Parts: sequence; C-alpha cells; structure tokens
Amino acid sequence: LNIHSIGWIFYWNQNNQNIINNLISIPYLYGFIAWISFIITIITSIKWFRKRYFEFFYYIHHLFIITLLFASLH
Repeated sequence: LNIHSIGWIFYWNQNNQNIINNLISIPYLYGFIAWISFIITIITSIKWFRKRYFEFFYYIHHLFIITLLFASLH
C-alpha cells in the first residue's frame, strides 16, 4: 500500500505536477482516505497499544469498513 502511494508521489514529482492538486482530485482523495484509515487501524493494532487502550482499539477497528469503502471507490 505504501509502495503504491510513494510510487505515485515520485511519479508526480518527476513530471513536475502539483502533489496537493493531485491528492484532492476525487479518485486520489478516496485512496488517501483509505490509506489514512488503514494506517490508523495498523497503529492501533500494535500489541502494546491494543492492551492499554482496548476499547479505543475496538472502536477504531470499525474504520476497516471505511477503508474498504474508499479503497473500492479509489
């Protein structure tokens, strides 16, 4: 997932395209939202975090629905 994102940013940079303008276009915005929700899900899945803040971990894992939705739209 990160390789995909870094690849596009590298491509835009090589072609002198504005990264921010590309990210706010609809397909890329959907991908960015999916990526952010996925990263948050991964961070809260770390054993230390999960044990200390289980309730937060539990509710944040419902973000996976948002991840799937926006990844599908992307």
